[in-house]
Amino acid sequence: MTPEERFNRIEEQIATNTAAIRDLIVVSRTLVDAQLRTDGQIQELRDAQTRTDGQIQELRAALHGLIETVDRFIQGQGRNGQQTP
Repeated sequence: MTPEERFNRIEEQIATNTAAIRDLIVVSRTLVDAQLRTDGQIQELRDAQTRTDGQIQELRAALHGLIETVDRFIQGQGRNGQQTP
């Protein structure tokens, strides 16, 4: 192989590598963008879960109060804890 042929072959390889590197850059940017979107969505889910947890606690407290009221009623007590006739 002549030096000129070797030089041409090296240039071709450089061009091929350069194109491959550009493709990898595009893919890596796409992955980073996707990861950032995913991170944002995960944070939104965490926030929603936190809100849901708070709502569940409020519901539990209200349900507990309702259960106590029904229990008193079933046991024959009025609103103020007095026996009903």
